[in-house]
Amino acid sequence: MTNKEYKDYLQLTIKITGGDDRASDLLHDVMIQLSDNTKYKELSPNDKKYFLVKSIQNQYYSNSSSFKRKYKKYSFVELEETFEKVDTIYEEEPTMEWVKETLEEELKKNPDFWYNKGIFDLWIKHNGFIERIHKQTSIPRYSLKDTIKEVKKLIKTKWREYKDGEDKA
Repeated sequence: MTNKEYKDYLQLTIKITGGDDRASDLLHDVMIQLSDNTKYKELSPNDKKYFLVKSIQNQYYSNSSSFKRKYKKYSFVELEETFEKVDTIYEEEPTMEWVKETLEEELKKNPDFWYNKGIFDLWIKHNGFIERIHKQTSIPRYSLKDTIKEVKKLIKTKWREYKDGEDKA
């Protein structure tokens, strides 16, 4: 193959791949594959060109080609850093000890809170599995979820008050 033919084939490959950066790699891979092909060697120059073009197209567009396995499968795109880095404030989470103390105080203030506290204690005991509580108590799941949601909301409110210094619990 002459230098001029190589340049023509490279331009053809670039056109087929739509300007892909790996066009020369694709052309080289196809040329290596065709150099071992006995049928390709016996073709006329026009047929060789057609065969080369079809091979390039097949290698580039096929999802199971050797080119896809070698190059396209692992193509990485560098991400541009166009986002703003936001400095977030560290939010301390309440400890389980604080949560238990808060629920005990709430029970002392409001004796009707025994149900909510009991369900929440079971929920913690069962690692957050509502289904286990349901099987143990036969209380409907939706009722358990509502009660737990209500207690979580209370804990968040009490925690905010505690963090703001309104409550010294």
